Amino acid sequence: MTRILVGALSHESNSFSPILTERSDFIVSSGEALSNTMPDCPALRGIWTTLAESNIEIVPALYARARPGGLVAATLFEKLCQLLTASVTPEIDGACFYLHGSMRAVGADYCDLEFLRILRKKLGPGKPIAIAFDMHANLVPEIAELVNIAVSFRTAPHVDETATGARVANLLLRTLRGEINPVTGIAVAPWVLPGEQAETAVAPLSEIMATLALAERQDGLLAASFTNGHPWCDIPRINVAITTVANDNRDLAFTTATDLLQQAWQQRASFRFFGEALPPAEAVTQAIQSDQGPLFISDSGDNPDAGGTTGETVLLRELLSAKAKNTLFVALLAPEACHRCRQAGTGASVSVEIEDTLSGPPLKLVGTVLRVGNFTSVANDASRNCPTAVLRHGGTDIVLTTKRASLLDPVQLHSLQLDVREYQIVALKRGYLTPELSAASQRSILALTQGATDCLLERLPYRRLVRPIWPFDRDTTCP
Repeated sequence: MTRILVGALSHESNSFSPILTERSDFIVSSGEALSNTMPDCPALRGIWTTLAESNIEIVPALYARARPGGLVAATLFEKLCQLLTASVTPEIDGACFYLHGSMRAVGADYCDLEFLRILRKKLGPGKPIAIAFDMHANLVPEIAELVNIAVSFRTAPHVDETATGARVANLLLRTLRGEINPVTGIAVAPWVLPGEQAETAVAPLSEIMATLALAERQDGLLAASFTNGHPWCDIPRINVAITTVANDNRDLAFTTATDLLQQAWQQRASFRFFGEALPPAEAVTQAIQSDQGPLFISDSGDNPDAGGTTGETVLLRELLSAKAKNTLFVALLAPEACHRCRQAGTGASVSVEIEDTLSGPPLKLVGTVLRVGNFTSVANDASRNCPTAVLRHGGTDIVLTTKRASLLDPVQLHSLQLDVREYQIVALKRGYLTPELSAASQRSILALTQGATDCLLERLPYRRLVRPIWPFDRDTTCP
């Protein structure tokens, strides 16, 4: 029976965050327990289910996932690589993995590339490696020399993760049956592009995705993907990339990737924020004056799903200064203040100080403890069911957490007896809204706050980034 090594490694590493990502931040499963993690990793589920249905013997490697955050500790990354490849034996016929594609560790700028080098060396040159990548992967051309198949998500927000895993697994199955001999090509452009300017339902990216789908219909081409990368990291190369998979034709793979990249490059100036994107003070003013509710304001500079600390208070200060009413703020990392509220108990009056991770002056809050409980994560990660308190300060209910937390779906607040529909303004730590949040909002504004996930990239302190690069250098050319 054919034996395929299966696993997943996922972390989006933000070098502008001061918080190192440690072992305690990761959910790790190995061996037979790997199948239990599939609900938390749709791409892995797509891989696993597709291979299992084809009578493949799945050899579990490792599932390792952490919420986006600061750089991964160096020794931890080394250990993860050892665990991921520990099951490689001469009897293994190939490998199929989900990799986010934007992991960085202390001393290692391109962790996914380093892992693939280790995997290829242990597996040998003749056995196929198939990878499903996140659309925000930071891919480099060297990856094409190590894998046979590389396909990325086609949607942002991501709603095709399971389908992408299944697609990659099916291409691997065709390879094992001798139907195809896939080769990968990767073309990159000197271009940094925040995800908040790259939603696939909106032009120009919707048009680029349509072009990729059309290209896949040509003879010999098996797949074409666009990745906009993860720009919140100070490394030499951050790229927008086109990845193609061709059948037994390396020239076709690289030529097509290059041609498609040039077409995308011609539209680079058309990428912009969708809907309303405003400075924080203006975003708050617009929200207060609006008669549409609930109105969602995204604290985009402190987005936990791009590595933000969730401890920055810029937007909260604006809301309190403007005396916003009927407002919910989700969720501020403030362990000491949260513990104080929990000790005081529901209904108690408390006074707490919040230390801003931007090193601004402490924010003093005086109010009533509205709720104590746990913030529920929709994924099995280190923030799941973290101790939480809700403090009512004036007209704003502030969700205080002991760990970084991300609101992806209004149902996460049900355990705290909070309903977003009961508020006029909902301010939350994130960038673009998930489909579940969009469905709950009547209007949304992207507040262009500063922080580790600042969407105005020119405000970030890049020091190692190779220049010239678009949009910082307007005379940049695409090779």
